[in-house]
Amino acid sequence: MTVENTTQQRSRRAGWVLPATFTAVLLYLLLMIALLRPVITTSVNYQIPERQTGRPVQALYQVEAAAQANGWTPELSWLAGDLWKEAGQPQVALPYWLAAAATIDDASLWQDIAKAATDAADWPVAVGAWDRVAALSPQNTAAQFQRGLLMAALDPEAALDSLAHARQDIAYQEISDALRAAITGAADDIHRRTRVALVFVERELWLYAHLAFEQMVMNGTDTPLVEAYYGLATDQIGGNGDAFVYAAVQRAPDDPQVRLLEGLHLRARRDDAGSIAAFTAAAALDPTSPALLAELGTAYRLAGDFASARHWYEQAVTLSNGAAPFTQLLQTLTTDEQEVLSNLGLNLDGENQEIPVTPEATADPA
Repeated sequence: MTVENTTQQRSRRAGWVLPATFTAVLLYLLLMIALLRPVITTSVNYQIPERQTGRPVQALYQVEAAAQANGWTPELSWLAGDLWKEAGQPQVALPYWLAAAATIDDASLWQDIAKAATDAADWPVAVGAWDRVAALSPQNTAAQFQRGLLMAALDPEAALDSLAHARQDIAYQEISDALRAAITGAADDIHRRTRVALVFVERELWLYAHLAFEQMVMNGTDTPLVEAYYGLATDQIGGNGDAFVYAAVQRAPDDPQVRLLEGLHLRARRDDAGSIAAFTAAAALDPTSPALLAELGTAYRLAGDFASARHWYEQAVTLSNGAAPFTQLLQTLTTDEQEVLSNLGLNLDGENQEIPVTPEATADPA
């Protein structure tokens, strides 16, 4: 072998060794950089250890650090929103999700936005978000159902399409059909909105009932009964409906239904004496209504006056010809009475029970 050939072989060997060494060094440097910076990928499924171990707040620090270093990307905004949701603060998550949705048109992202906006009573955002979810996933019956509920409260006729989709799921069929019947069976807009609101009341969907009644109150198309319902719905979502209920009573003091709602409002405010007075007025205005008499009985029961409660429950049972709901109330009262008397060492038959006396009870206090 010539000297020249030997030199070429060494050069070729050296040429292969140099790139390998350089690559190893480069990989080491990249690894060190990665360890010093938050672990962020281009996917929404970021592999952040703190998130995987159930520490969303700590994971948010990493996200904020990444945003400070490289700016907010749509994916990073989406992740921040998800982390705030995992931390139990979906309202804080909402602006992050909205920032992401400006670029990422994803049904699951819009559904998170819609739910958070609905819970926050941010109706313009909620409507837009549910509209987008329905457009992106028309077969998503859960999303169609939520959109149908919201639109029924805001714009009843605009809810019909979503409710028709939602009823395909047996879980949403009954209420979807009830709302559709309320919407299509009314002669005018006021009756339509009132019927829809009452569907929500009957099912204790107070957020939507409140919104439905609010539309009528704010538009000045409400009756005293609607105003009283609005006050009660305000109570049920954590507010104070005093002003609306009392205004309704002022407008229609002789309406037994308005006085009934006054009684329910005062019960929600834990005013036993006030609720008894309101139910007494309602029952006097319509003494043949078993429902009113039963509510009066319940008002007395909650106040601890079981004798008066029994009187009004019995009247309700008689007037209703023994209807099951009123009979059940009377049976429940009997059970409650027996429990109280038992605690006192008595029973409903009038026989006393011996109350055991412990040595501690007879000990000299001194």
